[in-house]
Amino acid sequence: MTTPNHADDSPTKRPQFGEPHYEGYLSISDGDLYYREFGSGDNVLVGLHGGPGAAHDYLAPLVDLAGPEWTVYLYDQYGCGRSDTPPAGVYDHYTIEEYSDRLNEVREAIGTEQFHLYGQSWGGWLALEHVLAYPDSVASLTLADTSADTNRAAEAMRNAARSCLSDKEREEFEELVANRNFEDEAFADYQEEIKDEHINRSDENPFEFGPATNADIYGVM
Repeated sequence: MTTPNHADDSPTKRPQFGEPHYEGYLSISDGDLYYREFGSGDNVLVGLHGGPGAAHDYLAPLVDLAGPEWTVYLYDQYGCGRSDTPPAGVYDHYTIEEYSDRLNEVREAIGTEQFHLYGQSWGGWLALEHVLAYPDSVASLTLADTSADTNRAAEAMRNAARSCLSDKEREEFEELVANRNFEDEAFADYQEEIKDEHINRSDENPFEFGPATNADIYGVM
């Protein structure tokens, strides 16, 4: 079991994480998932982070909902953040169906029959998959910055990425993607360029993403 790394948990970055809460690991079939629990209410909200491959940290504002009526759980999905990760190069576990099944194990581990789901970006796709697979376990669904058609969304994102690159850069970027060279420095540089153009146009970064994104999950899925 990995010891939680809270190097990025400065109250100036995420004041919500300075609130009293429980933290630890939930044991599921694949390993241990790191989680935080806020509040004490009977209504249970689980936040599903994006990526795929990111961590839960940027969903900290959801903690503002916690209190006597709501309990809020944030967790790092399998292979992400502080949770257990399969050996390098093992990709069999990276399917949306398996992530949905793991989410059901999370529900069972926290001891609730039903929960409310908040899914952001990839987390929205996971929430949609889960409500189709386990409809009786979902009390409500909130979707943010996501889509219901992954193929059209992926194509739109590829087109947006291409639009801010020169012909030469586009050719190199697509070659990196085709060869799954997601650890290459050039790929990281292109990601930053695309992010600055289409995700965050501010001089200041309003997001605090916590641990680095797992490039294997992001690339495979």
